[in-house]
Amino acid sequence: MPWDIVPRSLRLTVLDERGVESETLGGAEIDKEVSSMDTVLATVPLNSLVSLRMDSRKDTLLSMIALFRRGTPFIVVESDRPTTSKWSMEEGRVMVENEGRGVDLLEPGIAYSICTSGTTGARKRVDVPEECIRVNIQDFKRRFSFSSSSHSILLCTSFHFDPSMVDVLLWSTTPGTHLLLLEKEAARAPGALPVALSRNDVTFVQLCPSLLSRCPLSCLQQLLQPRSQLRVMLLGGEPFPLDLINTVRHADCPARIYDVYGITEVSCWATVAEVPHGATTVTVGEPIDGTEITVDDERRLLIGGARRRCIVDGVREGEWTNSGDRVEKVDGGWRIEGREGDEVKLHGVRVNLAHAARQLMRGRADTVRFAKFAVHSSTFLVLFVQGDVSREEADAVLPPGLSVHHVERMQEVPLNSSGKSDTSALLDLLERPVVVDENTLREELERLGILSPFNEDSTLAELGMDSAAMLRLAFALRNEVCTRLILSGDVRMRQLREAVGGDDPTTSTATHWPFRAVVQLKEDGDQRSTGKDQRSAVIERWSHPMEKCVDAAPLIVKSPDGNLLIIGSHSGLVVCVQEKDGAPAFLLWSNRVSHRVETAAVRVGEDAVAVCSYDGVVTVYQAETGEVEWRYECAANVRGGLVAIDRFIYVGDYDGRLHKLDATNRRRVWCTQVGGALRAPPTVEDKFAATVSIQGTPTVVDAESGAILWNTNGRQRPIFASTLFLRSASRLDYRLVTVDVDGYVMMRNVVNGDEIRSISIDERVFSTPLQIESRIVIVTASEGQKSSSILVLDDDLTPLRRIDLSSSTTVSLYHTPIPINHSIMMMTSGGMLITVPITVLIDGQIDSRLVISKRLFPPGGPPIFSPPRFVSDDVIVIGTRDDVVVSLKL
Repeated sequence: MPWDIVPRSLRLTVLDERGVESETLGGAEIDKEVSSMDTVLATVPLNSLVSLRMDSRKDTLLSMIALFRRGTPFIVVESDRPTTSKWSMEEGRVMVENEGRGVDLLEPGIAYSICTSGTTGARKRVDVPEECIRVNIQDFKRRFSFSSSSHSILLCTSFHFDPSMVDVLLWSTTPGTHLLLLEKEAARAPGALPVALSRNDVTFVQLCPSLLSRCPLSCLQQLLQPRSQLRVMLLGGEPFPLDLINTVRHADCPARIYDVYGITEVSCWATVAEVPHGATTVTVGEPIDGTEITVDDERRLLIGGARRRCIVDGVREGEWTNSGDRVEKVDGGWRIEGREGDEVKLHGVRVNLAHAARQLMRGRADTVRFAKFAVHSSTFLVLFVQGDVSREEADAVLPPGLSVHHVERMQEVPLNSSGKSDTSALLDLLERPVVVDENTLREELERLGILSPFNEDSTLAELGMDSAAMLRLAFALRNEVCTRLILSGDVRMRQLREAVGGDDPTTSTATHWPFRAVVQLKEDGDQRSTGKDQRSAVIERWSHPMEKCVDAAPLIVKSPDGNLLIIGSHSGLVVCVQEKDGAPAFLLWSNRVSHRVETAAVRVGEDAVAVCSYDGVVTVYQAETGEVEWRYECAANVRGGLVAIDRFIYVGDYDGRLHKLDATNRRRVWCTQVGGALRAPPTVEDKFAATVSIQGTPTVVDAESGAILWNTNGRQRPIFASTLFLRSASRLDYRLVTVDVDGYVMMRNVVNGDEIRSISIDERVFSTPLQIESRIVIVTASEGQKSSSILVLDDDLTPLRRIDLSSSTTVSLYHTPIPINHSIMMMTSGGMLITVPITVLIDGQIDSRLVISKRLFPPGGPPIFSPPRFVSDDVIVIGTRDDVVVSLKL
């Protein structure tokens, strides 16, 4: 249904990135601009979705007005992102028809669409019916006394954030209203907001609390003083900043301040609560017109109403929509206690992170502007704070037995485009490189009260460190090997020194190897070219930027039109690059998930692929278009990745659950609690699915029913490698092989878990064993200055061959070798590709001359954590920590 908009009755002022007026349009000018866009829109069918892809916020706004007045749905897309619909309005107000791609027609009555992670987690497209947003606008007009020329609205939030639509519609449907538009949204131009608020007669503004907290206290005090022009301030999207408001608000300030609450899935606000001066608590308030709220047995707030139901990824919401927030009864109302995901169990202690942050900030608005607890790498509790907070003060608001492992102090809080604090960006602050050497280790020990000299064979516990101090040491070192050693529980100082490059690394000689050789790998510099020098050993075919580092392996999907390459990065960007014979590679589609991607995509069925982000959201895409077919939330972090068998997906999470999903029918088949945190991908063979926890507990379940067939505590040593289903030509049964971080190899009966044989190879192992014919190949990790080795066992665990790799720099291997063309190939973290013929692993003496190495990346660069994938025998694709994915011809 078209909206009743009369452009001639409106007024618009554009504020530049400093918050200063740069342009003012009267009614006649707005009418002319909107009318010109009507002409451009004439070719678009009425219910077709139009993508708005323009850098100019003013042009985007005026296009919205034309589309609202016409009744045509739209979605705002960043100009450097691919269009998501058949029709798109491009820079310069040019309408482009994108044949054969994107969304075309929506069901009648849709006002606009928003692509967002919303309040309830995974990224999604929300189609908002006109009646859904109209009740919000009608309620606010009545509640906040909108009438002709009554308000000057400051619009400072992103058009990707649904409250901006409330601002746009309040302005455009109320004759005489003045809109002040920040040309660059305040989250990206933080200095503009204080200027915009102080130099203009703003009467109505809605903000996220994190955005408000960026304003100096003096600015807020000026804004909320007795002579303020401001009449209505709405704060929503995050917990209400009660202490801050009570600090800066004068008792005689005429502005009325409200806490507004809502979720994208009902677009936009659902409840309103006025917060009087001196208030001591804030509740969700009363529902707006046409809206109902209730609370279920798990204390989750539910939102309903016949006209408050949006369409999420093509499916209309039900009678009640779960907000994802838990509440408690306070003073006759419901008070938000935090998100479902805010309540976590860490090291056996359950804590609500949002509640702890509120406790820490209570009564300290003048010294603490921001505080947020977050869990890093599923292990470390980190406090992000803007202000003066000690570790002891942070520990005081946590439950007994839990301590903060790191306090990250910030000058400025990173915000997302909606103006909310950006948790992903906060955690990314912790990804900065840390130089770890013996001096670093000694300094961190001294900070924890451990002074040298000390006994090298002492454990950390014997030196007086408790578990909290050990975790603080692990976080400070930020070294994967050190972290694993420390978490193992009985690490000795000598082992830590070796892990950070001590002078006396040791090698166990307990295992006898009938054949053993040392292979000196050649170091002949970077052998890569861009393709002009055909004499080079390696040619770069193409590369594509990924915004942040890439740890995931690429997925190669063969198709009639060429190869599709799908990969994700730490930015949450997922891309599909298509290669056709004789043609340059090009970006077929891109999408974005709700958190960073650390693991490889998998192929599902005939024409779909699935990606899992770190926050446990599995997204299934149509392989050739990138259209989202289904999303599933594991409700816990996932680091081990996915395994797909036909249409079924298996995934283990950090809460110890194994999930089986049916991607075709968009349902969960089963979810089984199998034990501790699952770090490695599951393995599936015939009717069995096997997992192993980071605490060292293997479990085998029935792949059809999810019933546990057996599990055992084993040695209780950390395991980071997947299990291996071992089949022998001389046996009809399967055997299950596990390897822990200490190199203890265990073989068990798959059916009942009985131990068959075990052997200790006394080496650090993080990669999954590989079966080559009747041999088991295990790659050890580097330790200190000692390089990796390749070990070969018979299928009864008898040691056969050992290849020690040597180079001018430490050779580090962390991934399972890749069998290809009668060889196995491995990529070192230093950027060297090693090729070993299978005959070297299986037959006779070891001929070291047959082991070939090629340097693909220059020494000294960022480590390579992405395993390569082979497009053909001599073409690989690999992600890098230089924020690109690259294709190389060997």
